[in-house]
Amino acid sequence: MIKIGLTGNIASGKSTVAKVWRKMGAKVIDVDELAHNLYRPRTKVWQQVVKAFGKVIVKADNTINRAVLREIVFPDKKKMKKLTRIMYPAIVKELAKQMAAAKSKIVVADMAVLFEAKAEKLFDKIVVVRVSQFNQLQRLTEERNLTREQAMDRINSMSFHGEKISACDYLLDGDQPLAEFRKAAQSLFQKIT
Repeated sequence: MIKIGLTGNIASGKSTVAKVWRKMGAKVIDVDELAHNLYRPRTKVWQQVVKAFGKVIVKADNTINRAVLREIVFPDKKKMKKLTRIMYPAIVKELAKQMAAAKSKIVVADMAVLFEAKAEKLFDKIVVVRVSQFNQLQRLTEERNLTREQAMDRINSMSFHGEKISACDYLLDGDQPLAEFRKAAQSLFQKIT
C-alpha cells in the first residue's frame, strides 16, 4: 500500500487533485469529513468541544453548529489553538485507523492540516498544492461566497510556510489553468505509483 498525504492551503485545489486521483483508482479519505464525523453528538470529541466553547455551538438536534464554531475560532488564534488541541490527536488516530482498514493499493488523505496535526509519519509521500493568495481570495469569495474578511481569516489561519513546502516530496501548482492542473495531477499520480 502506498499512503499519500495531500495537503495545501484552503482553496488551493486539493479537492480537484483528490477527485482526479480517485478516478485513477486511489482510495481517498477526506479528512474534513472525517473530522466532521468526530463531532457526532455525545462522542468524546463532541463533549470536549462543547465543554471548551459552550452550548452556544450546539444546535437543537445536539449537533455542533460548525458555522458558529468557525466564527468563534477563526478570528481568534487562542481559541483556534484550543480547538486544535482537541481535534488534531483525534483526527490523526481516526485517520490511521481508516488507512489501516483501507483495501486499496493507494490511499490518499486529503488533509489541509497534515503538518499542523503532525501526521507526516503516516505517509510514504507528501504532496503540497501551492496557490497564490490572490487566487485563494478569489476562490473563497466567488465560489464559496465568503466576505473578504471571512476569506482572509481562513487564509491567515492556515497559511503554508517555506518549511512545510520543503518538507514535502512533491509540489503541484494550484495557480495553473484547470485543464493543465488536472493533467499535472494525473502525471504526478502515475509518477508516485
